[in-house]
Amino acid sequence: MVEFELHDAPGHLLRRAQQLHAAVFADVVSEADLTTPQFAVLTALRNGPEIDQVRLSQKLAIDRSTIADVATRLEERGLIHRKRDTKDGRRNLLSLSAAGRALHDRTAPEVVEVGQRLIEPLSERDRKTLMRLLSTIIAAHDPYFDETKDAAEPAPSPRRR
Repeated sequence: MVEFELHDAPGHLLRRAQQLHAAVFADVVSEADLTTPQFAVLTALRNGPEIDQVRLSQKLAIDRSTIADVATRLEERGLIHRKRDTKDGRRNLLSLSAAGRALHDRTAPEVVEVGQRLIEPLSERDRKTLMRLLSTIIAAHDPYFDETKDAAEPAPSPRRR
């Protein structure tokens, strides 16, 4: 039998860290109806021009059906605008509304605080190392993580060892 310790399992530790993130997010962020995926969508739209749902899905690593659900909820709340692409009627283009911009700008400092609380036990050097290592892991498995890559490129298969 192979010995297995949960405290040595990267997946378990990452899941526990995600649970902590969700708890701190719920505690700190003043907008009770705002979820972390919704905030990610608002941020992506705040930081760029209108974007189609497929590209947004890739950029945020959120599956297409979930992005569609998140977009619907945000649109119903008047936080984003969704329209058909005039060049390709199959695509929905998303953009931030004034209310969405205001909500993002009000809650962004709170979300920064969430991150600060999460990594507070670490030294400044360890914080930078953690962020670099997490980015390295994600970039190795997600071809859309690097913003400089062209979204139209086909996704390479993750390498197996």
